Amino acid sequence: MTVTEQFSPETSTARTPHEVLRIAGWTEGPAAERDALLGGYLGALERLTGDPELLGECLAVGLLHDAPEIRRQALAACVRLCPDLAAEAVGWALADPDETVRTPALASLARTPALRSAGGPSAL
Repeated sequence: MTVTEQFSPETSTARTPHEVLRIAGWTEGPAAERDALLGGYLGALERLTGDPELLGECLAVGLLHDAPEIRRQALAACVRLCPDLAAEAVGWALADPDETVRTPALASLARTPALRSAGGPSAL
């Protein structure tokens, strides 16, 4: 894929669900607003399981978000929906500056043998 194709609006941005774009643009506000946006985002991720590339891109929006609650929920969704990316996502979360994101990552690593064998030990 060329650089032009990669950054063309006709690629994944045109197919990106509006719920993902809304959560990406949310920076702060009442918890109820965040939770409503988060619910829409998680629902959109569920609908994307048939498109692994777009699912991965949309998961990255949540995994790299400024808000710890959104990163935490995106990690849980990644572990559940996208095992191919889960080990990398857990590795990111283990380096997260927020303890409330790191703790669930450790728990995911401990209870999911597939994560440990897919790269979890190298993340530690």
